[in-house]
Amino acid sequence: MRDSCNLNIPSGSKVIVYRSKWLPNSETFIISQLRAMRRFQPQLFGLVRVPGLYIDDFPLAVVSKGERELLRRWAFQYCGFSPSFLKAAKQSDALLVHAHFAIDGAECLPVAERLGVPLIVTLHGWDVCTDDDVFRKSWSGRRFLARRPRLQQVASLFICVSEFIKEQALRRGFPEHKLRVLYIGVDINKLCPDRQLKTDRENVVLFVGRLVEQKGLSYLLRAMPVISAAFPNVRLVVIGDGPLRRRHEEEAKQLRVRCDFLGSQPPEVVHDWMRRSKTFVLPSVREALGIVLCEAFALGAAAVGFATGGIPEAIVDGAGLLAAEKDYHALANQIKATLSNDSFRKALNTRAREHVVNTFNLEVQTQKLEQVYDEVIYKSSAAKSESSFDSKQMNAVNAHTSLSK
Repeated sequence: MRDSCNLNIPSGSKVIVYRSKWLPNSETFIISQLRAMRRFQPQLFGLVRVPGLYIDDFPLAVVSKGERELLRRWAFQYCGFSPSFLKAAKQSDALLVHAHFAIDGAECLPVAERLGVPLIVTLHGWDVCTDDDVFRKSWSGRRFLARRPRLQQVASLFICVSEFIKEQALRRGFPEHKLRVLYIGVDINKLCPDRQLKTDRENVVLFVGRLVEQKGLSYLLRAMPVISAAFPNVRLVVIGDGPLRRRHEEEAKQLRVRCDFLGSQPPEVVHDWMRRSKTFVLPSVREALGIVLCEAFALGAAAVGFATGGIPEAIVDGAGLLAAEKDYHALANQIKATLSNDSFRKALNTRAREHVVNTFNLEVQTQKLEQVYDEVIYKSSAAKSESSFDSKQMNAVNAHTSLSK
């Protein structure tokens, strides 16, 4: 990649960041990345605004401003038709469109093509890990599958949030030369362990995530009776909501697990629990990487997870403990190891914090993203200039030929 300072991309240049729904509580990683940008000004574009994270510090343009405007959304999703929306995109003077998730990338293809600017898509996980048979069960999934080949052809670059996601993208037919791994990162300056609590944490095992099948909470619930037999005072705290909440609450009751279901909570509450808890557990069976895991690392919680997906890229040797996928007995043993030995747990904490600082520093990773913007914009501009030059040459040749005749 060329040195970004030699690309002549003006500081303050605008980039459209597209997400179909702005912005669910679970997607703090997107808003954190936006706020860490320094040289580019993100302009938010999407289908609709939904209750969730605070984003009012950024300009936002949406296709539909209410649930009743269903026809507007369908017209854009199916046909790319939304004159006022596309007009707003053109007036933004953006040099690039950056979509989060492949489905959103396919949805905003008309925006990038209408503006004639390059499109970057970040692949976060379920968009490339979900089987095509699952996508075929919904109209939105079928629409995505129909557009995916075009997306793979048109997009300039696909950013993969882990090596695992890159492997999955290759399996789905994404061209290898357009795939690049770039971790998102966490704010290591904001997320710091509380020194007072670092040595006096509560006997709490913490889970944070959506209550869906792939997050694996059932395995943690089955591990808890084994843990409680050795540590009667330990309790499980579950932060998050989802379609499986009632089922998980019933599982906890049947297994007689001391468990508090707190539902969805704002980031500051989640971070407070990470500072207070002795052990953070990510029992996912399909995880892109686990930014929430990196947050727990930064806040000084010992971490345990399954050796699956992108989790081993975060839980490197000495930074946490891994168990074989779906083996809740092994999971219980690893959790007990973090609860039984304070010195061992503190050693994990120290290594984990170092790993986050060195590998998942949000400021550094976002600078790398802006360098990717530079590169893609430069290449697109150079290609346009070359095409324009070739066209002028051809016109000159044709004119000369006509005069000769």
